[in-house]
Amino acid sequence: MKKTSIVEESTISKFEQPMNGFGYYQENLIPALALKIRNIGTIWSIIGFLQFFAGIGAIAISFNFFCCIDSFMGEDPMFAILFYGGISLLIIGIINLIGSQKNLAYADRIVEKPVNIFSDFQRVGHIIFALIYNMLFGGVIGIIGAIYQLTVRNFVFANRLQLKHIESLFKQYIA
Repeated sequence: MKKTSIVEESTISKFEQPMNGFGYYQENLIPALALKIRNIGTIWSIIGFLQFFAGIGAIAISFNFFCCIDSFMGEDPMFAILFYGGISLLIIGIINLIGSQKNLAYADRIVEKPVNIFSDFQRVGHIIFALIYNMLFGGVIGIIGAIYQLTVRNFVFANRLQLKHIESLFKQYIA
């Protein structure tokens, strides 16, 4: 049995559906949004892996370079910068990898159950927090993920009426 979404089974024809500002008819909105959220997950995965391996590299360089010189490692400020910078990159990389997996799982969930999408995107605090901690501790590369996540949030806000309509159709369908 072919799995269809509630939007495909809607009684509204393609020509009766309002076209949003991004050129998507309502039947294409959820797959387009899911793709954008998967892209967020992929971007955060790439950023997280880069930060993770850069952190390992910084820690390895700090030990390899500073263990070979005569001075005590703790007295050299460059050791501290590399070592603690590497630790912070490791932690931020792991946080970004966890966030990427949550985004990938969320993309799959909204395809199967398109409810509460608009309310999930109303909160902006976690995006701003990710932007700040990536700027401070994770390097400039983390800014890319937060900015793209803000553009996807803008996409959801631009399509809030269609998303609420899809949610009401889904609730009628399962009731």
